Amino acid sequence: MQRDMCWSLSLLALLRNLLGFLALGGAFNHPELAERPAGTGASAAAQSSESDQLEVPASHVRCEWFQVRRVSDPEADPVAVVRLLRLDAADHTLLERDVVWRVEGWRLHHTERLAGRARRLTWRELGPGGALAWTADWDLADRTGGRSTNIVGYGWARPTHERTLAGAPWIGALEWLEAARAGALAELGPVAWLTPTRASSGTPRTAADAAPVTRWPFVTAHAMGPEGRATFAGGAIESFELGSRDLRATPIAEVEYQRLVGLWTWRQAARHPYVEAALHRGETLRRLAELGDSAVYERQ
Repeated sequence: MQRDMCWSLSLLALLRNLLGFLALGGAFNHPELAERPAGTGASAAAQSSESDQLEVPASHVRCEWFQVRRVSDPEADPVAVVRLLRLDAADHTLLERDVVWRVEGWRLHHTERLAGRARRLTWRELGPGGALAWTADWDLADRTGGRSTNIVGYGWARPTHERTLAGAPWIGALEWLEAARAGALAELGPVAWLTPTRASSGTPRTAADAAPVTRWPFVTAHAMGPEGRATFAGGAIESFELGSRDLRATPIAEVEYQRLVGLWTWRQAARHPYVEAALHRGETLRRLAELGDSAVYERQ
């Protein structure tokens, strides 16, 4: 018993020193940094000077915000908000969609990277109760002509790693949306819609299958896509369905988007216990002292 008590006191002393060190803002020294030669400082400064002269390639960013309401209950509050972003850089285009749901602040982050003929679709879902991740890679210039995609997914009720072959080149929902708003669906030719939330069969689809409809005065167009009906006017999105006929997204101002995101985003995780201890150093040391005194008393 005395052995166990001595071990407890030693552990308390160790914890007291560790927490005191953290509370005082101590920093750990990496051995590789300590052994670095003295002359590397000038070299680093020269490299920094050279990097300051590098120019970041110009890029163009377009951002749009939407609210999602139920068609069956248009007077009810929105059920989600969506931010669509397009970034055109020198060597690639990035399409991004961020969806925040009202229920528990469940968040969906969807990106599609278009670099030449290479494509990468990444789908992440994050909420208080768990997360999902899904990534698909394909190349329109490979021997299959973009009909084969390698998929890695975690948290889904499907294989973690899989290869899927379609009857036509794959296309993501965001790239399809960009082609539809530009009126270029016919130029795509046959494509296969790739959407993680639906069991994609890889069936070839053409502009006729997407059922584009144009109305007078030829500035409003409708098309059926991977996630439902979308409406465009003058190159802008008037509305689109979000995987269901009952969920329709319409444009809103950025300030309204930010307001709803602030209301719905779920609470962040608590701080690490060591961080809490450092922020409340006095209280933590007092409690450790009380534990040490009680252990001594029990030993006696």
